Amino acid sequence: MNLWLLRLALALYLLATAGQMLNLITMKPTARKAAKWLTWLAFGVHTLAILFRFFEAGYTPVTSLHEAFSFFGWCIIGLHLAFQLRYDISTLGAFTTPLALLMVLAAAFNPGEINQLPPALQSWWLPAHVVLIFIGDGAFALAAAVGVMYLIQERQLKTKKLG
Repeated sequence: MNLWLLRLALALYLLATAGQMLNLITMKPTARKAAKWLTWLAFGVHTLAILFRFFEAGYTPVTSLHEAFSFFGWCIIGLHLAFQLRYDISTLGAFTTPLALLMVLAAAFNPGEINQLPPALQSWWLPAHVVLIFIGDGAFALAAAVGVMYLIQERQLKTKKLG
């Protein structure tokens, strides 16, 4: 079930990325609203996929490459949406949703079987440590996207060609 939900989330991230790019190009309120809701829907389905994986595996799904890619994409979008709630920067999604799309695409192409967790990793330290690391990496990816946005805007201001 979790792999099916992840594939659905992948399709929704693809639609959300297209919507975010359309919003970036047109800057119309309808495109912005559609992109925002598609991103929220993709994030919600992705959250369900991670929860189903958690209950099927019995541990926090961050131990394989498939799970790591999926969780990293989820962190990027989660932080983007939290940032979006605080600061209304509608164009940020055009830079973060493609990153999440790539991460979920990489997760979809890696083997998704659930393996037994080694005894050394059967501790509460694993989820606490790894989840905080992924949140930090997601914040770094968000900061990188904001930096690219800044460089593009600075270039447009210097050439006096706003787009």
